Amino acid sequence: DPCQATSNSTDHGPDGNYYCINEGDVGGTTSFCTCTCPTGFFGQNCQNAEHQVDGMTELFNKVSNRECSSCTTGNSIIANGDIVVMDVGEFTSSGEICASSSNMLLPEELYGSIKCLDDKGSCVVDGENTKRIILVRGTGGRELTFRAIAFKNGKTTSAGGGLYIRSGAIVDLLLCTFSNCRASGTTENWHGGGAIYIASSGGTVNVFGTSYTGNTAESGNGNDIYNNAGTITIHNTCPSPYSSIVPSKGSALDAYGTIAGSAFSYSECHLTNTPTIVPTPAPTPAPTPAPTPAPTPAP
Repeated sequence: DPCQATSNSTDHGPDGNYYCINEGDVGGTTSFCTCTCPTGFFGQNCQNAEHQVDGMTELFNKVSNRECSSCTTGNSIIANGDIVVMDVGEFTSSGEICASSSNMLLPEELYGSIKCLDDKGSCVVDGENTKRIILVRGTGGRELTFRAIAFKNGKTTSAGGGLYIRSGAIVDLLLCTFSNCRASGTTENWHGGGAIYIASSGGTVNVFGTSYTGNTAESGNGNDIYNNAGTITIHNTCPSPYSSIVPSKGSALDAYGTIAGSAFSYSECHLTNTPTIVPTPAPTPAPTPAPTPAPTPAP
């Protein structure tokens, strides 16, 4: 029998009823149901959505869900597993809404993906030397991925000027850049990591094709990365769909704490080099042999 769409998340198809939402089209037959998603939705049941944002306030409203007495909370937070696509351009705090006086974004127990429209790092989140860019407080046991985002001019009076990771968060950094981020904290357990700080409450971080320039920690502990009690691995390979490309290896990272993998900047994963085709030379014709003269008859 043909499968029937329902809005009950416990319907998985054995009786022909299948959870399929957001105007997905149910197909298949009992026990073999499918859900085909319309544009902008994805997932087994079309339960996840892709959201396009073109400014800091819109980005804040989608991902900054932390609630606290000193925080502002976004008003249209994505569902876990959704994708936020940032338009190419600069995302700054000037004239825009941010999470707090010291942080641009405060996602908490949120997972999914925040990525640039292209893979060239053309989406610049600029702290303007006044705010940390992102503080991640847990990710609900799943990955929160940042892809092709430029973390620029993040600043904090404590640790992690670009990105602060805590509460067991699982974070993937793909094709990102960290430039001119600063951590000015000098007190014990609250300092270091100009670009990235992983707190004592832990976190798991995987990094692909990401570069670091001009980051500073006034404590002298990890201008680029300070790993207090988590796990961070710097991979010397490119992420999908560039896995066949060898990334450009840059300078060694200034890091404090245990860094697994290859502690260097990596970049240019998104570049696809068209091989130079050397034209095949035309064959050189063989010389035409001179005719053999006829013998002269005897007199």
